[in-house]
Amino acid sequence: MNPVKHHIVVWDPKGEFWEGSVVEASYAPSLRARGCALLPCSPDLFRRGAGYAKRSWGAGFPLDRASPKMHAPLSLLIFRDHNTVHWTARLLSDGKFDEAAKDKSFRPGGSLRFVGDGREATHHMMLSPETPPIDVRELGEKDAFGGWTVSGRARMNPQLDGHFGFALYGMGEGLRVAWVAMTSTTEKL
Repeated sequence: MNPVKHHIVVWDPKGEFWEGSVVEASYAPSLRARGCALLPCSPDLFRRGAGYAKRSWGAGFPLDRASPKMHAPLSLLIFRDHNTVHWTARLLSDGKFDEAAKDKSFRPGGSLRFVGDGREATHHMMLSPETPPIDVRELGEKDAFGGWTVSGRARMNPQLDGHFGFALYGMGEGLRVAWVAMTSTTEKL
């Protein structure tokens, strides 16, 4: 597999790197260690209106507690030679979650995964996840910035160039999505 040479800064909680800053892949581990969210990227796609998308929801897109559903939709222009999607999302909790979490035996329910979603764009495709779904019970304590940053990766096989829809699918007791971002890359298998 050919390595991705660049990453894009999706979120820097300290505000030192602007969203959209492109850094060499060698800097990614140190930036992640200080709380930044980054995604592998192909900067040459940015001039074509492709390669990166982020969508934010202010106080957060609430995750359903009762049953799995599509949440936090976004779309991206994908070219047929792309075969990998990388995603990240920022999760926040509501007051009921925070109160219940004071009890160490609290085990919230739910899981999330990144999927294709035909409701938001012209085209729809299936993704083959390379990372397991996010298990809400395994989130642990909030990070130093008051939430959780989760991420994953999936394979895809677009048959044509076009705008494709994506979303988080699942449920999360007492959680909401502050933002979700994704990139697409071409990697040799």
